[in-house]
Amino acid sequence: AKWLAHGSTDILENAALYNTLAEACTDVDYIIGTTAKNRSVKLYYYSPEEANNLILSKKESLHKIAVVFGREESGLTNYELRLCDLAVTIPLHAPYPSINLAQAVMIMSYSLSKCELSKTENVNNSTTFTFLKQKAKGLLKSIEVNEAHNLYGRIMERIAVASDTDI
Repeated sequence: AKWLAHGSTDILENAALYNTLAEACTDVDYIIGTTAKNRSVKLYYYSPEEANNLILSKKESLHKIAVVFGREESGLTNYELRLCDLAVTIPLHAPYPSINLAQAVMIMSYSLSKCELSKTENVNNSTTFTFLKQKAKGLLKSIEVNEAHNLYGRIMERIAVASDTDI
């Protein structure tokens, strides 16, 4: 990996290893999952450009964003995609719209490099996207709508596209 890193060995040396996606994202405000296939787990799928616009619309409420890529041969599982706030697919004009992992990383990295987010040290937790998600999850739990229920996923998807003003 270091041989292929080409000047990025510091990233490899500082990388953290986790057993699960959920564990890796415990301190992340906004999780973007990438997928080549539209599945019933998510109702809405966005292009990289649309994802940029959604991120920029809530840039004051987001402090740490993760982009999740699936396995080369099978992509993200439905469970993993369900953990994501947003599902992004790279639009292709092909009968089998799939690209390899390196290409997907390159396209998403380039697209997201256009987003200029502020690095705020003093985060007001009562106005962050994460706080809104926690409150929504608590409310859904109190009315007995659990994560397996389709309504839960749809509500969380709509919250994921809320702007700073809405948050």
